[in-house]
Amino acid sequence: MPKLYELTNDFNTVFNFLEQENVGTEVLETLEKYLQGIETDVETKIENITKMILTFQAQAEAYKAESDRLSNNAKSMDNKIHGLKEYVLTNMQQLGKDKIQTTVGSVRRQRSPLSVQILSQNSVPDKYKYTPDPVEQVDRRAILKDFTENGEVIPGVEFVQNYHMRIY
Repeated sequence: MPKLYELTNDFNTVFNFLEQENVGTEVLETLEKYLQGIETDVETKIENITKMILTFQAQAEAYKAESDRLSNNAKSMDNKIHGLKEYVLTNMQQLGKDKIQTTVGSVRRQRSPLSVQILSQNSVPDKYKYTPDPVEQVDRRAILKDFTENGEVIPGVEFVQNYHMRIY
């Protein structure tokens, strides 16, 4: 069976020929039957293409649903990992151990980079504030830089030294 665009071209060619030429009755009847055959083929092609579109839409929806399900599962696993790491880290801290050798590798309790926790945004000097639309925010990196370079104590903030667990 010819392709849809070929059928469309044939239909348009015959239709244009009928409009322009002075065609005899026998030729006219033959061309009309040919046009009806093309039109039937076009309708069949379009029906089949429509079925394909509906099938693809259903598959796309199924893939999206599966993607959402997998994304939720991954988020759940990430939460479990975080909880287990915190559990191990807390126990290592209570035991006073910074390193434990296991059969699967070495587990270490390491210091995280120093971070800034904002206690009172109103107390922070204006030189550390910036206003991206629409809310004013505090530049934690600038505060941390001034503290580490100059030892400058900034009102309204607290410097926090956290730990994280690393598996080698």
